[in-house]
Amino acid sequence: MKEVNYQRVRSLLLSKERQEFEHFSQMFEILKVSNVAVDMKVNGSTLRRKTLNPELLTAGDLVKLAALLNVEPRILLELALRSVKRVELQ
Repeated sequence: MKEVNYQRVRSLLLSKERQEFEHFSQMFEILKVSNVAVDMKVNGSTLRRKTLNPELLTAGDLVKLAALLNVEPRILLELALRSVKRVELQ
């Protein structure tokens, strides 16, 4: 099941409507943080905190998550940056 969810998020990230995700954390409405944390070999609470506060994500986090989703890390970086900018503008 989690592979299907990874593919679903990948499809949304690569679609022309990439803006479907307004915030980095929205990916985790599809993906379970606990499953992703296990696959990334990181602590689940730490990952949850970072998804809600994408300015805390490291390059390593983005590279690991990109590998799971089979996307370029740049795509996740762009989403994280948009998320941070949205928060700052509010």
